[in-house]
Order: sequence, then structure tokens, then C-alpha cells
Amino acid sequence: MNNVCTHLKQLLEAEKPLILEGINMDRSDLSRKAKHDVGLEEAKRYFVEHDLDKVAIGFKYCYCNFVCEDKNSCDLRSGYD
Repeated sequence: MNNVCTHLKQLLEAEKPLILEGINMDRSDLSRKAKHDVGLEEAKRYFVEHDLDKVAIGFKYCYCNFVCEDKNSCDLRSGYD
């Protein structure tokens, strides 16, 4: 059994836009609540602390089950059915 994803680079590249969107949404929400721009660094920190795990798990599920070219033969996909 191979326990290293051979498509990790593709997974991470595909996940980038979703992560950036999440950071921008957090920045907008945090700025609105603070009534001033909280800045990109604060939004990144918040995203990592509050959202990253959920986003990563959900994205990996979708990528591994629906996008990855090895989705029908990958041992790492187990537990995502």
C-alpha cells in the first residue's frame, strides 16, 4: 500500500483558490465587525486558526473522490467513501 499521495502537488495547486477565497471572506467579515480593514495577516491568522482544517478535509474529500485521476485505485482514498 502506498501511503504517499502521488498527486499532492495537484491537490495543493487546486486548493489554493479555495484557501485564498476563505482568507478574503474572513478578512471582509473581520473588517466589517471591526469597522476597519484588519489586514491580510490578521485574516490569514484567523483562517488558519478557525477554518483551515474544515476546508482542507472537505476539499480533500471532493478532490480525491471526484477529481483525482487515480480516484478508483488509490489506497489513500479509503475512509472517504
